[in-house]
Amino acid sequence: RGSYSSWNSFYLPFVDETFAARQFKRMKEHFAVSLPFGFAAIREFPHGVRGRGDIDSGPVLFGLSTSGSGFAMAGASRFGDRDLLQGLLRTAELVGGTIRYKGTRRYFFGPLIGDAIVLAMRTATTWDLRYVASQ
Repeated sequence: RGSYSSWNSFYLPFVDETFAARQFKRMKEHFAVSLPFGFAAIREFPHGVRGRGDIDSGPVLFGLSTSGSGFAMAGASRFGDRDLLQGLLRTAELVGGTIRYKGTRRYFFGPLIGDAIVLAMRTATTWDLRYVASQ
């Protein structure tokens, strides 16, 4: 499922960067779609498979996973896939519609959890191990 495969692109790099990169590539191959006008999204089911969303995946609109599209931002950012990241961000902007409120941008139509997910995915980075004692 796209939502789970995309979620992996957030946390797997903390465990095994090489394996995570391979999984991100496979997720893109099976779930990513390029949409007109530079938009992109992640399908909830692989190309050619139909299904419905559930409590874990969140809303699935026209086969596209809202959660998967948000989670995939982490992998696209971490593995340098600028085209996918920009497409996902464009889609989030279109669907969520940001507004300026007290000097910050908020997604007007997205739930607060959507803001939190986009923030976490956009800021995911490699852990700084400078201060970890080695034995």
